[in-house]
Amino acid sequence: MKEPVRVVCVRASLAVLLGCTRASLAVLLAALWIAGCGGDAPPPGDDAGVPVVGTACGPGQACGPGLTCLTDFPGGYCTSLCEGAACVAGAICDRGISPALCTDACATRADCREGYQCWRGGCVPACTDGPSCGMEGASCEGGQCVGAECTDPSMCPPGWSCLAGICTEVPDGGPVLLGLGAACTMDAECSSGICLPPERGGICSIGCVDALSCTSTTPFSAACGPVTHAGAVGTFCIPYRGSGALNGDPCTTNEECQSSTCLVGTCTEACNEPRDCTLGLECGDMPYEAGSFSGCHFPGGNPYEVVLPDLTLMAGFGNSLQRVALPPDVGSITLGCAHVSGDPLAMAFNQVTQTSFGATVTHFDLTGLYDWIDQPNRWIPQDGYELITMGLPGSTSDRVSLRRSSVRFNVLVFQRMDGDTGSATVRPSVLVRRGSDPATGAIEVAVHLVGVGVTAAAAPSDSRVQALLGRMDEVLAAVGIRRASTSYHDVASSTLSTIDSADGPDSELAQLFRLSAGRSGRVLSLFLVRTIEAGRSGFNTLGIAGGIPGPVGVHGTMHSGVAIAFDASVAGPSGRLAGQVAAHESGHYLGLFHVTEQLRPCTGSETPDTTMCMPFGGGDTLADTVYGDDTNLMNWSLVGGGTNTALTTGQGHVLRHSALVSWP
Repeated sequence: MKEPVRVVCVRASLAVLLGCTRASLAVLLAALWIAGCGGDAPPPGDDAGVPVVGTACGPGQACGPGLTCLTDFPGGYCTSLCEGAACVAGAICDRGISPALCTDACATRADCREGYQCWRGGCVPACTDGPSCGMEGASCEGGQCVGAECTDPSMCPPGWSCLAGICTEVPDGGPVLLGLGAACTMDAECSSGICLPPERGGICSIGCVDALSCTSTTPFSAACGPVTHAGAVGTFCIPYRGSGALNGDPCTTNEECQSSTCLVGTCTEACNEPRDCTLGLECGDMPYEAGSFSGCHFPGGNPYEVVLPDLTLMAGFGNSLQRVALPPDVGSITLGCAHVSGDPLAMAFNQVTQTSFGATVTHFDLTGLYDWIDQPNRWIPQDGYELITMGLPGSTSDRVSLRRSSVRFNVLVFQRMDGDTGSATVRPSVLVRRGSDPATGAIEVAVHLVGVGVTAAAAPSDSRVQALLGRMDEVLAAVGIRRASTSYHDVASSTLSTIDSADGPDSELAQLFRLSAGRSGRVLSLFLVRTIEAGRSGFNTLGIAGGIPGPVGVHGTMHSGVAIAFDASVAGPSGRLAGQVAAHESGHYLGLFHVTEQLRPCTGSETPDTTMCMPFGGGDTLADTVYGDDTNLMNWSLVGGGTNTALTTGQGHVLRHSALVSWP
């Protein structure tokens, strides 16, 4: 007797079928279960009795010979596995899922049953959302998947190719086109219709708008970069290099960059919006060969500021190092961090480094400073409640130089006491000034008159005020710095003409410097007060700077200014002595430390923790200054009635590199 036909029913989860990839075969097979369908109804078929893929099936309605029933498909679906086997007539093999299944061939959704869509050339259940289409970037519109069906010909039926992301039948039995990433010599070889020129990879590729659009669609590691294709400049997925310079780092050839694109001496990449770019770069039009493209480039303007995203830090903790790209012609940078909200916690820079071609240079490390190890770029955390500022270079190249590469830095906030659970939100920034060290520069000065008996209207012709400014000009002119402009401002205050306290955010000095809030731009605020009585007992304090260095272009903070004692009983009748003090304190504000401190240098195992002595040799970090030189402007006190006005070449280098100094 003839053996009866054995009908097998394959049950599979629709979500698993549509969402899996070729790599998930084991997962899919585990989701299938096989059972007899039963029933006596004749198998569906065409007029000639040939089994038909895609017809409804279920209890009482079996599939034709060689087909099984997927009962989880709407109304059941007759199909068979086609991995290594051919489908019956009128069906195609959908290899975009694993295992590959035969589906009813279609050209449009109208060719499919109710509840089905046409996808990759075959009828499959209508989609419910983008992920159910099983392809990155595809979306679901009214049950029909739209967008990329494939990234490679292997996802399409035999004899089809993946052309611009769509499974397309190769006419007249033509050759199967090459998939993305395959080596090619001409566009006609590629299913995408795009073959990159040899110098940009020599592979089949697709267009892109940013790096993400490549990583979600290409089977190879890709960056998005400019390519001249078919006579026009466009952006395409190009091979990404596993090692090399990062975006924003200096370069001379494409091969040096991970992004495979070096333009204007900088590694770069295509972008669609600002967040596509490395911190320090912005998204905009860039020239490339005979056209242009939307790429990441350095901002215009000189100087320009890069404001980093706000950080919320717990007391006693910092953030991870953040990388900010610097232009190849960087001359100096000013790191800043402002308190935005939260608890009044003091801030500090924790670490500042640069890495260039694999070599890392440390400019500053707070841990080393607390171990009494002087840093190449000296910076002392002091009163960092509202704003902290660090200038690079703060020394000369014999100690450390600013590299033509990105800078990495992080900040922390201090605990007020053990177990402090407070937090603060802070805003880091980098002010970048481009160009090489010039021989000359200029500063703008705003003179604030605080109860000294001279009004702003009278100051331009007041002999003592002009003598002060003239003496300051004489001293700074020795290193090529001149005063470009001067403005005068009255300060109405009954208490701040005499400064009685200088430490902390509530001190009178802090209140005084906050009065600079009306200023704007890169201006040095010079506050003339009667006396400063906040120094050590037995000494007159002639001047105080808001920081070493002070903030640049940021006004209205407790660090935004320089205070000078202007009373004749302290500064003398002519004003010239006050002018030398103004030059000295301006030197601090622009980044200079004392060449000689009041206390003797620590020796041997002494530390300032236990002994009244000065660490780091009691002087600055510059090689051409000498401890004990009482002719230098940056001696801790006036000498000989104000004859110590000398400045070294190294000191001039630091002063001119301050972003407060404008270059020609």
